[in-house]
Formats: sequence, C-alpha cells, structure tokens
Amino acid sequence: TGDGQGVNVTASDVTIRDMEVTGFFDGVQVTGTHSNITFGNIDSVGNDERGMRIQDADIEDLALDNVNFSNNGDRGVNIQSSASIVGLSITDSKFNNNNQGIAIFQNEDDPGEVNDVTISDTEFIDNTQKGIYTEKLSNAILDNITVDGITSDTYPVNNGIDINLKFDSYENITIRDSTVASVSEGDPLNGNPSASVAVTIKARGSSPDDASYTSTPAALDDVTIENVVI
Repeated sequence: TGDGQGVNVTASDVTIRDMEVTGFFDGVQVTGTHSNITFGNIDSVGNDERGMRIQDADIEDLALDNVNFSNNGDRGVNIQSSASIVGLSITDSKFNNNNQGIAIFQNEDDPGEVNDVTISDTEFIDNTQKGIYTEKLSNAILDNITVDGITSDTYPVNNGIDINLKFDSYENITIRDSTVASVSEGDPLNGNPSASVAVTIKARGSSPDDASYTSTPAALDDVTIENVVI
C-alpha cells in the first residue's frame, strides 16, 4: 500500500537472498549497530520512496550482490546523514529508473563515514536527477560502472556521478573503466547556465563556496580517474 518497510534488518550476521520486495514505502531498511549483512539476488522495486534506506546505523561489512533497486519513487539506495558504513560492497547490480540511483548524506554536527567501498559491474540507467550522489566517501573504487541517461528537463544540477563531500576529510577515490553518458542539461538555475555535468568531484567549503559549508570545510586527497568514457 506504499506504507512501512518490506524488510527491516536490525541484527548482525544476516543474509537475505532470492526475494522481491515491492509496493512499500521503503522496500528494505537497515538500522542499528551491526556487522556482516548481505543481500543477494534481491529485487526491491516499485516502492513509493526507496529501494533501501539505511538510517541511524553504524554498519561494518554490508554487501549488495546482484540486487535490483529500480523503479522506486525517489532513490534506489538512501544512506542517511545519521549512518556510517565501513566495508560496503556493491557488485553486479542495477539502480535504474529512480529519481537518484544511490544517495548518501552527511551530518555537520556528528559526521558519519562511508569508507572502504567497492561498486563494480553495476548500472545506473535512466535515473531522473543523479546516478550516484554522495556527501561522504573515502577509500572507494568505482569499477566498470555504467551511468547512461540522467533525464530531468527541469532540475538544474543533473549529474551522472556527483561526489559532493561535506564537513570532514576524505581520501582515495578511484573511478575506472567506466562510462557516464547522456546527462540532460536540465533547466538553468536562476538565469545562469546549467550546472549539470557528467562527473563532478568537490570538497565543499573553500571560499567563495556557499557560506553554509565554509565554517566546517571539507578536504579531499588522492583522486584517480582512469579509462573513463564521458
């Protein structure tokens, strides 16, 4: 009916396989301080908001293997500002036809982390605004991913990959052997040229950035982009 969560994981050492979750508010939710959680061959599709929501969580070792988090009303995966994940693996998966494929947010007062990340052999097709959006990310490899089609005609900042880091220090991000294509120009912002781009990487807070970021500026060291077709 578009209410509640289909699956709510609140424990460690959990493996969930071979399941379809559809028609909820959030298909899958993960909360609490836990470790060793695996989703394999899961279709969390057609939910009103998100395929997966991770909130109020401190997770060690989360694996998404051959998952399909597509056709959800807002995001395929949403990692809230209150969540931290160390050890995130996404392989052979699909995040298609959402508003945003993956969205990760950060907290200024109590910053979390998304660290030790691999996203490989995964597609982000025909999302409306963004394929991958993240405000926190370190020690990450994006390998053999395909972003094809960011489709909004009205959003001013369409991005295939938007690494928009905030409020902390980050390091070691690699994008390799990947393709980012067909990002719509969207709608110019307040009469300015469109800010839509295929790949954007920012550590927010250096002047003349928006004043809301300069009090706690972010830092980023070591970025590698190799064999990427844009």
